[in-house]
Amino acid sequence: MSQLSFAFAERPRAHAPPVAFGRPLFVVPTERHVERLTGAGYRATTLPALEERLLAALAPELALATRAEERVALAALAPRLPGRGRVDAASAALAAACEAALDDLAAFVDELEPRRAAALGGPTHGPRAARLRLLSALETSLTAELARHGLVARRHVAARLVAQCARVTPEALAAALGSHVLETRLLIDLSPRRLLLFKALDRKLGKVGGRASVCLPTFERPVDPSRPPDHLESLAAW
Repeated sequence: MSQLSFAFAERPRAHAPPVAFGRPLFVVPTERHVERLTGAGYRATTLPALEERLLAALAPELALATRAEERVALAALAPRLPGRGRVDAASAALAAACEAALDDLAAFVDELEPRRAAALGGPTHGPRAARLRLLSALETSLTAELARHGLVARRHVAARLVAQCARVTPEALAAALGSHVLETRLLIDLSPRRLLLFKALDRKLGKVGGRASVCLPTFERPVDPSRPPDHLESLAAW
């Protein structure tokens, strides 16, 4: 397999030489990939580990909420939920169901911008609309409850880091990463929030001659020779 790279072309390029922050840092899917690259002499990390590292450096007042901490906060909020008499507010099943629903809601919001979702005519009444309103209110309350304890949910870390990137100097960001060059390898499921994070990192690192690039895997030979090449394959061959 080969790699198809792309960066974010609209960022300004620095004319000054890049700061000396060592070798590139590769972002890979699993710890096994980290071990293999480290053994070959490269620097590598996973995406969750990168987010935790940046959160500790750029927002030291915040910590990543564990699932257990989220469930404690959900249990505190559960008495406000309708139908609470049918399910124990402190039950693990209720907390797990709420966590899964909130993760799904965050993914939905990622995929559809609010204005586009409104244009598509989302439900305004009925059980489905009521559940969406309940989940949105629960997410707002849960975020506030976690923030009161200096915590942030995993699904909101990337968005929080985007805001923090705008407040730090390029040198401070490169120092937090230990490099001025960041590149993904074999990651194909980046969420829109994480893509926005890489865009913010790329824009900031570009000011010191660095970059944050997404490198997509491509096949060197067509799997089906009779199929016409798609757009990515055409770009890779260009």
